[in-house]
Amino acid sequence: MLTMILRLAGPHRNRLLAGVALRMLDGALALLPVLVLFLALREIVTPGTPEAGDGGAGWTPLRAGLCMAGIVALRFIVHGASVRVGHMAGFHILKRLRLHYAEHLRGLPVSWFSRRDLGEVSGALLQDLGNVEPVLVEKLAAMGSAVTQIAVGLACIAVVDWRLALLVSCGFVPAALLMWWVNGRLRRRMPERIRVLAALTSRTVEFCQGIGVVKAFGIQGKSTALYERAVAAHRDVNLGLLRYVGAAATLYFTCLELGYAGLIGFGLPVPGDVTVAGVGGVDPAAFASFLFAAVMAFRIYGPTHDLVDLSGFMHQMRTSGRRLLSVEADGPLPVPAVSAVPADSSVRFENVAFAYDGTPVLRDITFRIAPRTMTAVVGGSGAGKTTLVSLLCRFWDVDAGCVRIGGVDVRDMREEDLWRHITVVFQRFSLFNDTVRANIRFARPDATDDEVVAAAVAARCHEFIMELPDGYDTVIGENGASLSGGQRQRLSIARAMLKNAPIVVLDEATASVDLDNERLIQEAIQNMVQSKTVLLIAHRLATVAAAHQILVLDEGRIVDSGTHAGLLAGGGQYARLWDMQSTVRSWNPPSPQDPPNPQDPSEQVGGAPRQAFGDVPMSK
Repeated sequence: MLTMILRLAGPHRNRLLAGVALRMLDGALALLPVLVLFLALREIVTPGTPEAGDGGAGWTPLRAGLCMAGIVALRFIVHGASVRVGHMAGFHILKRLRLHYAEHLRGLPVSWFSRRDLGEVSGALLQDLGNVEPVLVEKLAAMGSAVTQIAVGLACIAVVDWRLALLVSCGFVPAALLMWWVNGRLRRRMPERIRVLAALTSRTVEFCQGIGVVKAFGIQGKSTALYERAVAAHRDVNLGLLRYVGAAATLYFTCLELGYAGLIGFGLPVPGDVTVAGVGGVDPAAFASFLFAAVMAFRIYGPTHDLVDLSGFMHQMRTSGRRLLSVEADGPLPVPAVSAVPADSSVRFENVAFAYDGTPVLRDITFRIAPRTMTAVVGGSGAGKTTLVSLLCRFWDVDAGCVRIGGVDVRDMREEDLWRHITVVFQRFSLFNDTVRANIRFARPDATDDEVVAAAVAARCHEFIMELPDGYDTVIGENGASLSGGQRQRLSIARAMLKNAPIVVLDEATASVDLDNERLIQEAIQNMVQSKTVLLIAHRLATVAAAHQILVLDEGRIVDSGTHAGLLAGGGQYARLWDMQSTVRSWNPPSPQDPPNPQDPSEQVGGAPRQAFGDVPMSK
């Protein structure tokens, strides 16, 4: 276990060990007053002995008092230093671990997260590091202090009378055997406890996020049932631990009390009895030795009792440490030694194939997006549209073929270089519990305030920002909780515009907003994609009619490609999808604020079609 702790401590291991050593010294110093008291008592009951000093000049009450005062002062210094050094080392280690694992998680491929639930992922940064924290900050030093007090206390008793030391330690043997038994149970059961706690965390977050659905469908909903099962599993595992460990801990404390029984039954000098302290009458020196052993036993049994709790912390830390190290064992996607530089902003998929956990998703995908043109990808749900975006962004690596930007395989580019070339606007946006300005500036931390405002204006969100209580300095809550969905989406577009990458990927950016916000978002996107290479993922075909190239996906294959007019004339799957959406549209006549359809004569104004999303001038 110490090896694991030192590995987690990293460059701070020496400071951590120094804090433990100081606490061990403090533990040893805590026993010195008992030794001074014994020497002074022996001086009183046996004055003038060689051990006590010549003519009463040894451990006088005044000298003993001064010595104890010196010990108290020394302990004050040592204990303060141990807390300062040990706690500082522990918190420095935790800071390094949190930043290290956050950076490590950031570098892991999305496929790693897709195989794990929220509780398991968050557990690395929250639960596991939370379990490691008390050990690094306090418990390791406390265990070192307890072991030191036991060892030093028994050694002091043995120096006075080794037989009394044996009597005091007679309870340690059965207690040690019970501790070994408890540790075995903890090693086997602690991983299960950590697992059910992670599951409970996942279900709690899921329950809170879906509280609206829970209210709508009542307490018998699936989310509530999952939460109840997680709570019950957490209860059962902890009760199981209590049954094993609780009973064993009671027996452990009982065994330790045998030391008191042995010391009093066989070590207490009684007139006329044969004892290890002497024969017959009470020898004052023997009685002083017995008192010393009794007081010292009380001092060392206290830390021995604490070892049960400390052992539980240690085993919990062992399990969490192993989980942290297992996370670290999962590495990021391969990184090239030298990052290649794309020649332009073109995008090309060459014979790409990809599967999720053995299930094929994309098969033999080949297409090219010329610089500063728009390509739209359409198809039914599950056709593989979003997977194309994931492979372009290298959230996953292809199983076959390659994805190129400007003639360079994305696997030959470092992550930071790849993201300098790509801006993605997802259907699901992410904002931070920070100011509006900080959320927009996240795309480019060195951007000036004027550049932030310009991006907000272009993204059609400057107006509502100025209506917020503190304007650009308004804190918007977790994931922009104080804003509407359309406002949050426009902020994410402002962030993307500030980044100003040559390739823009739009993954259903307007799919979940109302009509008013959709119009504003379309205007914002039109401003963003000027002179950019655009990959547009969409379900609504009316939004892709102006694309230079439309790809139709079906079951992971490109089954049709061409322009809007050419695909309609070809009568293939795109034409069938268009007819179905047109039929649905005829059932629900558009309101004046509905997105226009450039191919629908009823939506032409003055002989010219109204501008549709994607109807943006771009050069080929």
